[in-house]
Amino acid sequence: MSHSKLMILDEPFNGIDPISTIEITNLINSLTKKGFNFLISSHQLDILEKVATQYIIMKDYKIIEMNYKNKINNESFYKKYKEIYGDESHENMVEYI
Repeated sequence: MSHSKLMILDEPFNGIDPISTIEITNLINSLTKKGFNFLISSHQLDILEKVATQYIIMKDYKIIEMNYKNKINNESFYKKYKEIYGDESHENMVEYI
């Protein structure tokens, strides 16, 4: 790792086993306490909930929602995501199949 205080991670949890996911999550949280910042892009909202303090939700390359995690009235990211996107992703999958 370099000495940068900002690390950009693109889909860091894709294709890894559950143990590695926990280890990466713990590492991110540990480094955050030491002053590091992370910009993480991911579709795995359940994992992001464990490491994020701020979030941005985008749709069609536009920012739809940007806030601090503690200001979403204890809603999970999944609920917020579903509120914005609805069930369209599931409908598209059914049509595709």
